[in-house]
Amino acid sequence: MDVENPANLQVTGPHSAFAWVKLDSTKAEQDVVSKYAQLTSGSFTREFLLMVYNGRVRGHIGSTALSGATPLSTGTWYFIGQVWDGTALRVYVNGAEDGSISAGAPTTGDSKFFIGARTQNGTDVRTSAVMNGLIDEVQIFNRALTPAEILAEYNAGSAGKCKVDSDDDGIPNASDNCPLTYNPDQTDTDGDGIGDACEEPCENPVNATVIAGVSDNFNTSNGPELSSPSADLQIILNNYLSGTRDFDVLGNDRVFGHTFTGLPPGIEAATLELHLRAGSSSLVSNDGISLELVGGTTPFAWSRRISQLPEAGGTWNSNQDTVFILNLAALPNADGSFTNILPNINMDQALDVYIQDDTAVDYMVLTLWTCPVDVDIEVVKTVSDSNPEEGDIIGYSITLTNPNNLTVTGVVVTDLLPAGVTFNYYQASTGTFDNGTGVWNVGTIDPYTYLTLYISVTVDSGTTGQTITNTAELTNVDQGDSNSANNIGSAEITVGTTTQPDLSIVKFQNGDFHYGQSGSYTLMVENLGNGPADSPITVVDVLPDGFTFDSFYDPYSTDWSCFVSGQVVTCTYNGPAVSPSGFLPTLIINVTIDPVDEFPGGSDAVENCATVRHPDDTNSANDESCVQTIITSL
Repeated sequence: MDVENPANLQVTGPHSAFAWVKLDSTKAEQDVVSKYAQLTSGSFTREFLLMVYNGRVRGHIGSTALSGATPLSTGTWYFIGQVWDGTALRVYVNGAEDGSISAGAPTTGDSKFFIGARTQNGTDVRTSAVMNGLIDEVQIFNRALTPAEILAEYNAGSAGKCKVDSDDDGIPNASDNCPLTYNPDQTDTDGDGIGDACEEPCENPVNATVIAGVSDNFNTSNGPELSSPSADLQIILNNYLSGTRDFDVLGNDRVFGHTFTGLPPGIEAATLELHLRAGSSSLVSNDGISLELVGGTTPFAWSRRISQLPEAGGTWNSNQDTVFILNLAALPNADGSFTNILPNINMDQALDVYIQDDTAVDYMVLTLWTCPVDVDIEVVKTVSDSNPEEGDIIGYSITLTNPNNLTVTGVVVTDLLPAGVTFNYYQASTGTFDNGTGVWNVGTIDPYTYLTLYISVTVDSGTTGQTITNTAELTNVDQGDSNSANNIGSAEITVGTTTQPDLSIVKFQNGDFHYGQSGSYTLMVENLGNGPADSPITVVDVLPDGFTFDSFYDPYSTDWSCFVSGQVVTCTYNGPAVSPSGFLPTLIINVTIDPVDEFPGGSDAVENCATVRHPDDTNSANDESCVQTIITSL
């Protein structure tokens, strides 16, 4: 697929490229996504290229290329990708790092963005590298994804990072304020970002009272109590040219404004009590009250004429004196509906009050109810591969969760790597990690937030058979932690034996060999190792002088192909992988023996040897088999 050359795909800095792929063949070069071209001049524009090369993921950035270690089988879906963070190129298979290398910046240019191919000779497609299989969910990011993000992408599977809807309420988990409980209305009374469906009722709420002004029946003998509007509210007040008023100040044509600041987060309920007195103006019946600045053309979250509030009894006339109590979670509207401004208050941790413009204010009492919570930071430790082999690169992930409506400070976690693994690098969502001390200085965790630390390590040699435990522990919280039971997280790995193939070949003669007649040899290849042997697998049979290759015969499959050059017969197997204790399909080599008077050397005995070859073979001692053949005359 040719996506042309859009500006947002001009790769100049850190990036990530991922896709799901399923191979249909073992073709050597299979492009997945690319901005990588060979121009007609012979030069290259090497931005990035993600491909499968010889059955393994391969990433390119600039002139640097890196192949992964994990072989990819046909007919299986894999989540593969590459990440360049500005200094290093890393490739991934199924959420785990599969290799890394230092890499410089890409070569920018006008190469097209392709899916499943790349450009060659300016405008052509490199046909030999077109993907032979399926590609799905291609993702390009203009930043380096963290290992935790990559693992989450893989774990999401076919659901994708934005498509999961665990509770089937029509709202994806990424947008759902209570993703595991059916709540299509997304009600969030306190505006803390957690839906009411996910919050347990507060059994013992704590109330707090904030008073502004003094309940002195508008007494100004000692001077009025001063109001304290926020800077934004002061702008609204300044727009009223007739002036402003403080508490207790009577008279007409003056607006009042005050802001309650420093309110606690997580307010579950709130009421506002106001003692108001109408002025003498005939227009006082038009006076209104507005709460909570939000800006825009409708600057307040709620506004209502004072006469329409229940306590006013339908009127607001000269010198009318009334105490109003407003439920800030259910403020009455003219159409009979109600407005909840608690989400706005919790977001701003403030409440603006504006009264216009012939009405005086004696005092205000803001009463708040919050649900008391204790600090409880949870530590969870996971590992990308619990059964690695020596030399494998694995990743430890630490997740810190603050499940409550409290800001927690001074957070420190200690994770000193155990013997048996060697530190490579780390990535933290916040803070710094010192590998020497194992200290992750996290700092502050906001309410309802989780933070992650990813540590890449290499499994040391000499650890086969060992169980290695890595432990992370919460070692400091300024406010103290109420639950030590979840302050430690551990992950174990058991280092396994390296799984590799060991191919053995046996060759034997079929019947007697006579001068001037035909004969045949049978070759059998067995995998004596503890790991599979992927194709291609090569068998080389060097025929003795006096023998001529006629043909080959594969009675059980069509996976063999052979060609001859002089006396050397080379046969290649391109079928399914051979499992441990498994055999390749039997291969028969047919030959013709020269007549006795033409046979070189005049010998009646010759040796014929065949060798099996595979790049991952661990034991060369059994790679050759020879047969001593006696030739007779009829």
